[in-house]
Amino acid sequence: MLPKQLIVLFMILFFIFAPGHLWGFAGGHGTEAEPYEITNWHHLDSVRQELSAYYLVLEDLDSGIAGYDTLAGPAANGGSGWQPLGQEGNEFTGNFNGNNKILTGLQIDRSGENNVGFFGIVGNGGKLKNLHLLDASISGRDKTGGLIGSNQGELYQSSFLGMVVGNGMGAGGLVGENRGDGQINRCW
Repeated sequence: MLPKQLIVLFMILFFIFAPGHLWGFAGGHGTEAEPYEITNWHHLDSVRQELSAYYLVLEDLDSGIAGYDTLAGPAANGGSGWQPLGQEGNEFTGNFNGNNKILTGLQIDRSGENNVGFFGIVGNGGKLKNLHLLDASISGRDKTGGLIGSNQGELYQSSFLGMVVGNGMGAGGLVGENRGDGQINRCW
């Protein structure tokens, strides 16, 4: 009986102290020294679970990578496509390093929603760098941008090539609305 109890205890302790990659990332611990590692769309979607951590993209992502159809393609989320990271009251305040990898084919069709982009809202302290979206199609209402719907953080050395349609106030290729201390540097 003792060996079974030890196995159960070990399993409980393992899952309590398990590293972040067991909960949705390729590796890392979400710290500056060991950022969560992203290699597919499922990992990318897991960012929304911890919006104040550090992230590093390790692979280019496109329609052939795991999770595209259910998370980022035109049929994802009932035809609405990608669900933006960070929303009102739950902004992204972490550090996201795209590592100059290219995310291709992201689709968002949320024409009745505000704060629409790859990231919905980046709050004070949030930092995005080396993030590149290619052949993306994004539509929203107010504050719609290719990379960020509403920005109060820092966007650095990033790019967007695709289509953005905002049917309200505030639409832009990179950012729909840049407010407060929001900064955009060396982006195209």
